[in-house]
Amino acid sequence: MKPYLAILSSRFRTLLQYRTAALAGAGTQVFFGLLRVMIFDAFYRSSTAPQPMSSGQVTTYIWLGQAMMMLMMINVDPEIAAMVRTGSVAYEMNSFRLYCRYIEISFRAQMQYRASFLVRTSAHFMVTGLEFLGLAAVFQRFGQIRGWTLPQMAFFYGIVSMSFAAAEAVVRGFDIFSRLIKSGDFDRVLLRPRSTAFQILGQELQLMRIGRFTQGALVLLWAAGRLDVEWTAAHVALLAFSVVGGACLFSGLFIVQAAICFWTTESVEIVYCLTYGGVDTAQFPITIYRPWFRNLFTFVIPLATINYFPAHAIMNLQDTLGSSRSMQWASPAAGVLFLLACLRMWNFGVRRYTSTGS
Repeated sequence: MKPYLAILSSRFRTLLQYRTAALAGAGTQVFFGLLRVMIFDAFYRSSTAPQPMSSGQVTTYIWLGQAMMMLMMINVDPEIAAMVRTGSVAYEMNSFRLYCRYIEISFRAQMQYRASFLVRTSAHFMVTGLEFLGLAAVFQRFGQIRGWTLPQMAFFYGIVSMSFAAAEAVVRGFDIFSRLIKSGDFDRVLLRPRSTAFQILGQELQLMRIGRFTQGALVLLWAAGRLDVEWTAAHVALLAFSVVGGACLFSGLFIVQAAICFWTTESVEIVYCLTYGGVDTAQFPITIYRPWFRNLFTFVIPLATINYFPAHAIMNLQDTLGSSRSMQWASPAAGVLFLLACLRMWNFGVRRYTSTGS
């Protein structure tokens, strides 16, 4: 017991070196607790059938689970591939060829361990698959949520899963950017004759995210077959635009997470409320949430624009929020504009960066 307490004490002191990040971690658990409570509250309000657990009991169970998560020392994704440092070739290549070179190096590095790649890709596919099966089980119990059926939820789920998987694979360098700040390696990035955002973008392409992307695509195809939708070329184009817009939006959130490190050094976990929490949020229609929460993820972080509004146009539904058809068709563009705004924030942080002295 004493060795464990000593390790726990050491770990606690290490975390408190970055107090802002530690407090943000606690805030993150509170956010995810509120999100799950709102989702289950919507389910209970949508059904009058007797349930094995009351709404109050489920709420208590959720908060106990979040409290346990705060006590667990989880290191997410501990295996970080070797970072690419090839600034010397920048003189001889244009930006596109250089980025392709970055990707080629990352691909070769990951393919050196094919068994590990296959296992991790399969794990992503199975974990996200079990997540959707859990969602389907809840719908089997409640039938619907505020009038929305399982195929409609699967449509939301598929779009956001594919968007997030694409973003997480491509902008992985921004997700692990705090390591460059703490080690002082970002100083070397500043010395190279390329933009910092471009160099961080080329750090790594995580191929194992194909597992999540494939699982989301399969769910989306299943939903498309179950929905009463006349699929036209315009509908397919809007669907593709939604996935691209969603990928841009989540990429922007990862860039914001990285940019905050210019002021905090350590990555602030509260941003996970917007990235991973955004995925959980966008799996359901934005109308099931409280007004303040709905406004946050519509006007501040425009998650509703990547699947909620486009889904209404594709399914030919009337929006209770009063959005017009033209807005629904154009809404995925908000993800692209959000990415551009996040890049501006990144450039602002770079100009005010002071070396850690490592």
